[in-house]
Amino acid sequence: MTKRKWTEQEIENELKKLPVISNRVNPDDIYQHVKLRNRKHKPFHWMPVAAGTAAAALMLVLGPGLFNQDSSNDQQMSSDSALPVEELAEEESSEETVQETQEDRNEEVFESSEAADTAEESSESTEAAIEEPSETEEELDTVILDEEGEKGVLFEEDLGNNRYFEAGLVTSDAYVIPFTIVVPQGDETQSAASLYKEWADQIDEASFGFIDYHPVSRSLTEEEQTVSGMIEMLDEKTQGASATILIDVLKETFGSFYDQFRIVDENNETVEISEFGEVESYDLKNDNKGFYIYENEDGSYFYVKSYNQFSSVQEALMAIEEQVPNDQYESPVPGNVDMNYEVDNTDLTVSFEGDMASVSEVERRKLIESVLLTAESFAFNTVQFTGLENEYLPGYDFTEPVKVPIGGNAAFIE
Repeated sequence: MTKRKWTEQEIENELKKLPVISNRVNPDDIYQHVKLRNRKHKPFHWMPVAAGTAAAALMLVLGPGLFNQDSSNDQQMSSDSALPVEELAEEESSEETVQETQEDRNEEVFESSEAADTAEESSESTEAAIEEPSETEEELDTVILDEEGEKGVLFEEDLGNNRYFEAGLVTSDAYVIPFTIVVPQGDETQSAASLYKEWADQIDEASFGFIDYHPVSRSLTEEEQTVSGMIEMLDEKTQGASATILIDVLKETFGSFYDQFRIVDENNETVEISEFGEVESYDLKNDNKGFYIYENEDGSYFYVKSYNQFSSVQEALMAIEEQVPNDQYESPVPGNVDMNYEVDNTDLTVSFEGDMASVSEVERRKLIESVLLTAESFAFNTVQFTGLENEYLPGYDFTEPVKVPIGGNAAFIE
């Protein structure tokens, strides 16, 4: 190129030659990602890359001419040259507008919660909670999953005189993790909703990397298999796709004990949610699921349920071995192991083929406990594992059918 100044018409002509930079991901996939269904890409990451690519392309074409312009001309030229590119993008596909709308909805998930805090603020909050604990506030102590002999699930025999309830905790990337929370000895007549009302305030979610989401309600009432309550910060929890997260949290928190949840106002009237309209009550059915692994960067992990419900335990076991629903979930079955299963009325038998001796203890625990949780979801009482030595995994006796646990991701309030 020469060092002469480019005219605005020449710049506009060169801009028209540039390819339209667009996101080719189906808008439906993006929406499903936010609703925690078919998540294929992590949100928010592709936008800076696309912007950087566009900037680099513009600099290659316009660089010499632009550097010879004074600053005021640069600003005017940037404003004038943006319009043709936008027009070309609109002519290319109406999907661009839809895509921007879905990205806006992605942002609503985090704008409606404390997950919008910066990583630095979260780190400082966590350090403060550890270094200066409150003398009156009890904290949630999570089970160390990879400690030798430590189970990541809770069995009836482990409860003793203690009680438990469940809670769906929300990760910073908007996944809902089911927790089984054990509380000190209490009244045996207390219901799950009553235990939740009493103890949910003590769950210190932020200190363990989760969004501060609970308690979802302090006004729970029960009528047979339906629980009703006013939702804390309802407007924030029901903006756009955040409403779907709320329903998932309600399922993971109350679905093992109740059939329906009514979201009500102070007059006990049904509340209309813009995302769903006016719904008398929400179905909490959350069984017949398979269990996958959600693993953090530090190696800690949690058991998570499949999105789909299956018609049989065989289908669920096949899915957790062969069908991983998104990039964050992992199969509990090692790649060098094949799983076989047989159902005879109420008896489930599971065996494995492959180099089981080379599987680490952590991988063994993920495999065995995911199978047990999946069996519990289909109302099996025990699982008979065949071909395993009794010492294959500490804490388990494989010479007899293994009882299924009460729930996964055991944690304690002490």
